[in-house]
Amino acid sequence: MIPLPQISVEQAGLRPEALENLSRLIEGHITEGRYTGAQIAIGRHGALAHVQSFGWAAPGLKAADDTLFLLYSNTKVLTAAVVWALVERGVLNFDDPVAKHVPEFAQAGKDKVKILHLLTHQAGFPDNHPDVELPYAAHTDHVLLRRLVCGFELSSEPGSRVVYHYNAAHWAVAVLVEAVTGQDFREAMRSLLIEPLGLWGELRLGVTDDVPNVAVMLEPFEGSLRRHQDDNPSRRAAGIPAGGAFGTARAMACFYQALLHGGAFNGRQFLSQKTLDVALADVTGSRIVENRGKPMHFAIGPRTRGTTPTSDEFGDQASPRAFGHTGAGSSMCWADPATGVSLAYVANTRTPDPWHSQRLRAINEAVHAAVI
Repeated sequence: MIPLPQISVEQAGLRPEALENLSRLIEGHITEGRYTGAQIAIGRHGALAHVQSFGWAAPGLKAADDTLFLLYSNTKVLTAAVVWALVERGVLNFDDPVAKHVPEFAQAGKDKVKILHLLTHQAGFPDNHPDVELPYAAHTDHVLLRRLVCGFELSSEPGSRVVYHYNAAHWAVAVLVEAVTGQDFREAMRSLLIEPLGLWGELRLGVTDDVPNVAVMLEPFEGSLRRHQDDNPSRRAAGIPAGGAFGTARAMACFYQALLHGGAFNGRQFLSQKTLDVALADVTGSRIVENRGKPMHFAIGPRTRGTTPTSDEFGDQASPRAFGHTGAGSSMCWADPATGVSLAYVANTRTPDPWHSQRLRAINEAVHAAVI
């Protein structure tokens, strides 16, 4: 990875005392036993302005700024960005039916599913689809993966409903990308996104046992913490396109800085502003996401803040154009064009609501309070 640009807190227009409050907040979580390790990174003006690591990422592994954390559904935005890059190159179009590029995907009534539907949770997959846990064999056998994905069935007409697709849509994206690039999806993400931004080493889709400095993922259990079932060698290595990326907070803050600056970061250009204008525009608006019970204002990959009162995951002070995503019970990444700020917060414990949402709200409030 090439050196990341950094500026001072003062140059970034951030209040030091507010950042101290943010640090105390996270340190308090660790003291309470909510999680053992975390990172936070704030970017502005195309550079990193504040990076801090906390606690222990794993037994015997102190959290450091280069420790890789499981990003869960923050991965969905990275997966979408791979498609953006292919649209930029003229290989794909957001309105293309998936079956145009993967003919056998048309079976079981999926001939009308467009790439746009996959990335805006409108493809019509049921929210409890059995594909949520594909057999581990499909993680390495991508001929099997393609066959299974093409056999997925729908529960509604594509485009007719907004239903948060936990895994199905992004497995379909992986198969699509492999079909048009001839690359393993993990390698496609590396070559189309991670390496062009200079973030390889701090951002990966899947990790094998020989990759050092990786945080464990824990969960609350009987008053303590235990290793989460997701944290096993097969799932780590799979590169699950909806939730299997590993990265540092500073890499994700830099990725979002690139999205705020016309697809350019650290002297490298990986997308154009024209492509980003389409990709980051709110598509689903105030339509209710049926298995979440509220609007989520999906753009083509990330969520946007929008204007509905319940769409507050990026903080009440975020502008309607703020965009990003959260990761199951553990993390949050966003950027706000109104302030030019990007935030990445990752922790090594998957914690249920209501506490998870409460702590994200508190972290967002602390970050917004730091912005001059």
